[in-house]
Amino acid sequence: MAGRPAARKRRVPLQVRRMLALAMKSEPSPQTGRRFGDYRVVRLLARGGMGRVYEAEHVPSGRLVALKLPDASTSSDETALRRFKAEGRLLDSVAHPNIVRVFE
Repeated sequence: MAGRPAARKRRVPLQVRRMLALAMKSEPSPQTGRRFGDYRVVRLLARGGMGRVYEAEHVPSGRLVALKLPDASTSSDETALRRFKAEGRLLDSVAHPNIVRVFE
């Protein structure tokens, strides 16, 4: 009887490793504990050009999610806000295990 083949180790992409490293040493955020609709912010994960990504809890389900919120400068700029929303719609149209799902 043949044994099972050894499981292949998957390499974690560099971008994911960097994001995790940032999350490990992230400073407290003024958004921590704040609620946005059904979501409660747990901690800051990453910053980008248009906003910040937080670990958040979807309170009704208890599920942990990534919550991306636009920066104040993005929120007040109509063109930037349209791009931010377009990014969400684009991500929502793609189904792949390495791409996040968009819920709202």
